Amino acid sequence: ASVGVAAQYCGSVGKIANGQVGVYLGYASRTGYSLIEGRLFMPKKWFEEEYAEQREECRVPEDLVFKTKPEIGLELLKNAIQRGKLPFFWVAADALYGDSPAFRDGVAATGKSYFTAIKENSLIWSTAPKVHVPQWSGHGRHPTRLRLSDARKHPIPVSQLVKKIQKQDWTRAVIKEGSKGPSVCDFAFLRVTESRGGLPTGELWLIIRRNLEDPSEIKYFFSNAPIHIPLAELVRVCGMRWPIESIFEESKGEVGMDHYEMRSWIGWHHHMLLVSLAHHFLV
Repeated sequence: ASVGVAAQYCGSVGKIANGQVGVYLGYASRTGYSLIEGRLFMPKKWFEEEYAEQREECRVPEDLVFKTKPEIGLELLKNAIQRGKLPFFWVAADALYGDSPAFRDGVAATGKSYFTAIKENSLIWSTAPKVHVPQWSGHGRHPTRLRLSDARKHPIPVSQLVKKIQKQDWTRAVIKEGSKGPSVCDFAFLRVTESRGGLPTGELWLIIRRNLEDPSEIKYFFSNAPIHIPLAELVRVCGMRWPIESIFEESKGEVGMDHYEMRSWIGWHHHMLLVSLAHHFLV
């Protein structure tokens, strides 16, 4: 009977379960970390006619429309920029957001640099392929869409690049200082061209991170950071996901983030606001 409940992926249990999902904007710096804003994700079925009574009971705003998590995330980010209270250069996010070109483009349009995880099957070219608009054959409509000049130059998944990276091209670096000592990984930094719909887009950074203890554990990231950015800065940003994870661990364990019994839209948001304020106060 709670607002926004549906069978969906739940991070706290690591599988699809009946639950609620929030989209959160966190802030992490060298002096601290905390939540800035959160919003409840409303599954698409909640906007169907059969849920009209439940929406009314949960006091869901009448003008609320369905938005994906990346769309909500981008809205929260723009809210923070508009308020202008927190200086920042980077926007980091997991693969749910990194796999959304619209999210990454939206971040770039704000003038910020993104650093987002991506799936291992994301398609790229190591060298940008040439494109052209085919000549008109004399029949039918004039061609307007770009095509690859060489149709044999297919994009490849980022995972295929790992085997091609030479030993000397891996950089070993400390991501963070943990309670059990420093966390060290191997990194590769490549300039690649992303494939969207089989066509090249702009050049960006592909960052590959390999676990030392288990080399089969590899993570991939896209970034639109400037071409001359120090690679040490990319390593630093790669480690900034831990403060965000700490926010949720501390908020659930210390200030009751997941201990609530509110059913309504406004009740959920009031609770998350109070949790954020309490966590920020303690930090």
